[in-house]
Formats: sequence, structure tokens, C-alpha cells
Amino acid sequence: MKKRILIVEDNALVREMYRSALKPLGAELIETQRGLLASDIARREQPSLVILDLVLPDISGQEVLKLIKSAPETARIPVLAVTNSATASDEASLRALGFAGLITKPVNIKAFCDAVAKFVAH
Repeated sequence: MKKRILIVEDNALVREMYRSALKPLGAELIETQRGLLASDIARREQPSLVILDLVLPDISGQEVLKLIKSAPETARIPVLAVTNSATASDEASLRALGFAGLITKPVNIKAFCDAVAKFVAH
């Protein structure tokens, strides 16, 4: 069964970068610019992983995480947070909220692909 990754990112150039970087993994990529749609898409598509920008125009990434984690059908889906700036204490706080990890922008492509591969391998 092909793995699915849900990308929640409002910047088209960043989504394109993710598509290019993740293509070698062979996963099906599902994308949305709108955080308000993310939990419904996750429920319907059951991705192996959600890559979630924390700053979206319609809702915060933390609120999207709450919606995903509050539904029994999606509660176990790992969610990686993506943000422009974060410290070690920010990462600890995000993990405490339920994020599986943190990717900082500008994205280091190798580190990004390594982090994603952990969730979609096999």
C-alpha cells in the first residue's frame, strides 16, 4: 500500500520544494493551503504523516493539531511542525502539545527528507 503524506502549507513555492524533495520516497502527496480543511482531509485520506506549517492564514498550526488529535480516526497520525524560527525549548513545547517533531525554515532538504522518511519507511 502506497504511503500518503498530507502537506498543509500556504506557500506554493514551499509546497513545490516539498514535492521535489519527497518524490524519491514514492509516497502519494496530498496538499492543502487551508488549515481548516486539514483535519477533514486527514480523516478522509488517512495519511501516514502530516507536515504542518504552524503559521497559516486561516487557523494556527497548533489549532489544526488539536483538531487532528481530537478525532479518534486521526489521533494516531504523526504530525511534523514546520516553522520559521524555533529554539530547543520551542521544540520541547511543540512535542508536549503532540507534534512528532519540528522542521525549521529555511528547510534543510536532507534533514527534512530524513525526518519524513522515518514516518513513511516500509
